Amino acid sequence: MLTCPDTESQKNRLLVQLKFYRIEEFIMGHLQHKILTIVVLFFLSLGSQVAAEEFTCWLSAPVQDDIWVIVYQANADGDRGDPIWEGKIPAGKKNQIKCDNGHIRYDYAREEGQPYEGDVSRWCDGNEEIQLP
Repeated sequence: MLTCPDTESQKNRLLVQLKFYRIEEFIMGHLQHKILTIVVLFFLSLGSQVAAEEFTCWLSAPVQDDIWVIVYQANADGDRGDPIWEGKIPAGKKNQIKCDNGHIRYDYAREEGQPYEGDVSRWCDGNEEIQLP
């Protein structure tokens, strides 16, 4: 049962308690919102990293030689599709490849202007590193 304060000091004490309660309620409300925001952003960042690695790999040139490569998208049966990257990978360096379905084919040449060889079929996923011959 609520009773009315008898004295002025009791009234003041109740007002101070009420102000502290409102301040605490305000702070806790904002903290809960910020904590929730941080948690959501954390989980979103995890998802974006996983998505970034999906159907992504690295082609790595041998330490001693530059290598010229043509990378093709491959379908589920492994058949060659459209080219998705072509270029030179300097000796000891690597190049990131992103494909549509995790399956690629590639040809390579050890010298510029020479015929390409290989027609290699590989899975390209999870940032795997593929060592070129």
